[in-house]
Amino acid sequence: MSTRGVRLTPVRRHLAAVMTITLATAFVAAMVLGATLLRGTAAADADTQLLGADLVATTTGSAAEAGAPEIEGAEEVWPILDASFVSVHAEDGERARSLRVYTPPPSDVADLPIVQGRVAESADEIVIEQSAAELLDVEMGDTILVARPHQGSSGEGGALEVVGITGPLDSALLSTGPSRLVVTSANAQTVLGADLEELATSWQASLAGDDDTAEAARAASTDELDVRTAEASRAQMERSAAGGFTAFGPIVGAFILIALLTSVLVVANTLSVTIAQRTRDLALLRTLGATRRQVTAVVARESLLVALIGSVLGTAVGHAVVQGVLTLAPHLEWTPRASAAPVSVLSVVLPLATGLAVVMCAGLGPLQRATRVAPLEALRVTPPRRAGTGTVRIVLTTLCLLSGGALMAAGVEISRRGSAGPAIALGVAGGALALFGALLAMRVIVVPAVRLIGVVIGVLGVPARVAVANVRRHPGRSASTAAALLIGTTLMSMLAVGAQTADSSLASSLADRAPVDAVIRAPELPQEAVAEVAAIQGVDAAEPVKAGEIQIGDEEGLTVYGPERDQLDRTAVRDDLGASVGDGELVLGSDRAQSIGLHEGQSIDVPRAAGGTEVLTVRVDGNLKLTLVSAGTFEHLFGEIPPSAVFVAFAAPGSAARAGTDVFTIVGDLNGMTSTALPGARMDSEGATREVAQQVITLMLGITAGLLAVAVVVSLVGVANTLSLGVVERTGENALLRALGATRRQMQTMLAWEGLLLSVVGALAGVVVGSVCGVLGAMVVLSSRFPVIISIPWEQLGAVLVLTILAGVLASVLPGRSAARTAPARAVADAL
Repeated sequence: MSTRGVRLTPVRRHLAAVMTITLATAFVAAMVLGATLLRGTAAADADTQLLGADLVATTTGSAAEAGAPEIEGAEEVWPILDASFVSVHAEDGERARSLRVYTPPPSDVADLPIVQGRVAESADEIVIEQSAAELLDVEMGDTILVARPHQGSSGEGGALEVVGITGPLDSALLSTGPSRLVVTSANAQTVLGADLEELATSWQASLAGDDDTAEAARAASTDELDVRTAEASRAQMERSAAGGFTAFGPIVGAFILIALLTSVLVVANTLSVTIAQRTRDLALLRTLGATRRQVTAVVARESLLVALIGSVLGTAVGHAVVQGVLTLAPHLEWTPRASAAPVSVLSVVLPLATGLAVVMCAGLGPLQRATRVAPLEALRVTPPRRAGTGTVRIVLTTLCLLSGGALMAAGVEISRRGSAGPAIALGVAGGALALFGALLAMRVIVVPAVRLIGVVIGVLGVPARVAVANVRRHPGRSASTAAALLIGTTLMSMLAVGAQTADSSLASSLADRAPVDAVIRAPELPQEAVAEVAAIQGVDAAEPVKAGEIQIGDEEGLTVYGPERDQLDRTAVRDDLGASVGDGELVLGSDRAQSIGLHEGQSIDVPRAAGGTEVLTVRVDGNLKLTLVSAGTFEHLFGEIPPSAVFVAFAAPGSAARAGTDVFTIVGDLNGMTSTALPGARMDSEGATREVAQQVITLMLGITAGLLAVAVVVSLVGVANTLSLGVVERTGENALLRALGATRRQMQTMLAWEGLLLSVVGALAGVVVGSVCGVLGAMVVLSSRFPVIISIPWEQLGAVLVLTILAGVLASVLPGRSAARTAPARAVADAL
């Protein structure tokens, strides 16, 4: 007998499995694109800085003033300025903006991406980035004025004509810094007040032909010249740029693994139910002469079709969600700039392969059961009665839940001790076991849960009571539907809780380490300079703070700040910091304390500026980067001295004071102002790091919201599929209800109640399981890096719950209409 072309089950009966695979592969595609987004953002600035370079040389000591270094074999050597900013405004502009200096390679090494005009050829010409032209509101031929940062604070400026506008000078998917202007040897004196060779912090070189860059770097390195390959420098820049985002890699990886393991379990359960429902069809094939191998081929073809449809849909949906979020992100002020994530072979092939692998793994058990169906099964009038819940299932469910929870708890404890790798492995294994237990539990809890809910809704009429009876009469099919709902709501809840907890934990850690957005330290601090800082758009507050150096033992001088309490209250993101700095205390971070040999509660003698010593008690405050004393203690140490530092607080994103200014522009404006008004000033701007981290997490949550819509659709289709199967299988029962007087509206209401019951059970279970796994998963991944602050996004979890339940009700509309159209005469026909 040939089984080619035989279709065992209509595709629509596999919709639950198809949609489960769709959701799983959509998550994989989204996460691959998300990883591409982070890697591309981290690498873009490095690619811009290393354009055309084979070697990077850094000079030290007296060699730093000797001009371009001699590098054997180099065809071109050019100077590079590291993070230099200049204050720029249009000729008729009211306020200056800060732009970053970009020093390009020679034209014979690499060309600028000029979109209008040409390169600058004289001292009074300039090329600027397109975003800078928009910021300054200038066009080709307009004049801009720059304040020369290396000619003191005289404010003397150079006028330059805009002769060229470039496209973006980096390929970052997200905004990575302030807009740029292009400075070359031709216009460096006008822009910077000095030649590039005098100001260069490093040099880059291109080699001829296929020269060995590693060997050239070794040969050129001396005691006063550190030469590295461009590849080594790029790797270092990417690690530095990725910085705080490295914690998200394990989160994403662990999440994908758990999502796939859960999908395998749900698809296996769905396929098992489908094959059980078609036992007689399989037996009939065997009766007609089909061999076990032929039956296997029929089932395998159907499983492959399910995998292909689900994988293709999931890959397309995942890409669509990510690209849609990136398109909307700038308009929603999540990030200043976002481009489409590049579609790679990996982002397409990996989700497709994942879907196929999920079905292959999930289908092994059902496939073996299909081949064991005996031909005599075709002679049964009704399929064999399924076994009840059973003690074995209950015991197995309990063991999976308890062992999964124990493994995740062990992972948390190991992570707290600093071993992230083993902790994540335990966490993934524990999460998979816990989710497997939750899926097994659906068969155990669906009937009792529906019975409990039925006590409440039973008073609402006959349709509600019949719906409760229908769900309880088919526990296997009901559990399968609830499990399909469970995976969607679990994944969404787990990602939402994990991302929110990571966001709160990272923000808290950064705030504990650097509670002030920016700290400017200058040899002299004119009062008008503080006013200029406060006037910068996006700055919420600027406070002049006293600073000085203290000597502790034989260690080098330690910079301490003595702000008033109200100054800390106005500038620190930690509300408790001002009140926590007491008189007679030296407050510093653990790393700083360890480096100078101090510990909590230690009393130390600190020399006073006027003579004698002051006894201070050491208090270690997390990993605080600043070293603080109270204003009174500072006066005891140094007497009456003028402020020499500025504490700066950025306005909150989206506030009126922020006026849409991105954090990079604020930092650039501060750099530009300090370079002209405060010669010799130094600035730390940890607030930018904190805000960039927030932007990335916001994008992740945005992608989560997009995938929430997918999960809702999955829920809707899954419930609709189950209800439709119920309508087909209960045609005689529905006809009998119609013959006994049930109206069409009552039939539709009955199906709506069934959809509601299944959705409530599946959604509630998914939200609970996902929230617990999200919290424990975040603790497993993050505890080795910093303290975890558990944060539950109640609004988002509520949205998951409400939308899933609404989807269940909406899914009942079409099956309800089908049931309502059942003719009463069918009951008589089925009885004959």
